Amino acid sequence: MKCGESSSFINLTTKIDSVKDFQLFNPSNYSINVTWNYPNVQINEGIAHLDHYNLSYLNQSEPDLISFISVDNSSLDYFLNNLESENDYNISICGCRTQECEEDDKGEIVESSISLFFGEVTNLTCSISYSLDINCNWNQPINCSIPFYYNFTYQSISQNDSGNYQPTSSNQQFTAQFPNQEYQINISACNSNGKCGDISSISITTDNLPTAPTIYETISKIEEIEFNFTKLTNANNYSISLDNGTNWEKFTSLDLSGNEVIGIINGISGNIEYNISIRGCSDLNCETPYLGLPSSIISTRAKLGNITSLNCNSLINGFVCDWDSLILSNGLKGYSFNYNSISICLSTLTTNYSVLGLKGGEYYEISVYSSADSNCLFNEYSGINSTTSITILSTNESNNNSNTTAITLGIIIPLIILGIIVGVIFYKKKKRKKQSKSQEENKKEKELQNNLDI
Repeated sequence: MKCGESSSFINLTTKIDSVKDFQLFNPSNYSINVTWNYPNVQINEGIAHLDHYNLSYLNQSEPDLISFISVDNSSLDYFLNNLESENDYNISICGCRTQECEEDDKGEIVESSISLFFGEVTNLTCSISYSLDINCNWNQPINCSIPFYYNFTYQSISQNDSGNYQPTSSNQQFTAQFPNQEYQINISACNSNGKCGDISSISITTDNLPTAPTIYETISKIEEIEFNFTKLTNANNYSISLDNGTNWEKFTSLDLSGNEVIGIINGISGNIEYNISIRGCSDLNCETPYLGLPSSIISTRAKLGNITSLNCNSLINGFVCDWDSLILSNGLKGYSFNYNSISICLSTLTTNYSVLGLKGGEYYEISVYSSADSNCLFNEYSGINSTTSITILSTNESNNNSNTTAITLGIIIPLIILGIIVGVIFYKKKKRKKQSKSQEENKKEKELQNNLDI
């Protein structure tokens, strides 16, 4: 009889060996392909019979739950489907002489273990969304639950730039270091045991953007900062950030005539620390997708503005001064008020100051500057002195002015009194004349009346 043929007689002295070439393949997408070859059958007397194979599998996370499958005696492989991807499995197989497959009817058991993992992610796409920022999206592997995480790696083909992330969602962004370079991106889905499935790959080439310029020199000026930095061959303009690279604005003032670029930032408050970085732009408007790599960040400050409209007036034995406050004054610490060898530190809210008790007739040099120091000491970020001079009035000068006023009043007042007297005399004389005329007219009227009566 040949192996696999049936017989009505079973010799219990025959023995079935273990199956040959037992292997497990393709542990992905929730399935395991189990393969084997026919076992040897030893015959002492009569005919041996192989009824079927007894295949069992055990999920190691559920050790009390073992599953058995009866496989036809003519089969040499079997697919285990709908398994759980986040677990390890023990697989065993043996040949059986009877349908019941009692202990004495079994051949030798062969077993092995394997871990399931995910298949490839699907619909992997990557795009450059902002300068050298690369954004990748994908879908989870087909016919599986949500992976515990994804293993995301990128590597520049020709430069030393690589990285690794472990996102839990189907999206990842990273910033490449080099423009005009090809990057290889690999993604695989992983289970909670850290075992990852098949790798999906894609490559993308970064834009040919300007490289990072080098800042050679910064010069602090009054409410502005001047920069001297690299002139880039593929940059048509330059942009600058004052706050660690968060907000980028196009340069308002550039000198491109030399081998290096001179840029000026004006209209900024003095004595405020700015963290400045510069980028080249491949277009004139420095729009976001065309910004090159940023330079290293440099911290610097502008000088405070100068005092304007300093005005001083002399008083008796002193003087008073006032001035306009600074418009851009966020970094102002105080005003330094100076006359002769005396310095006074005034608050940022003070815009006038008076000095009394000085000797009249003396000459004073007065200066005021905006200070970048809380004690009003002069430093590299303080404003420039605004100066004026004045001569103090004395008490004699004040008395002379009083005497002049008294003399003037001594002349004017008598003239006024004389005018009043003359006017009164003229008025009385006119009044007497009028009364005399009236009396004469009354006398004539009386005489006329007497004549009429007669």
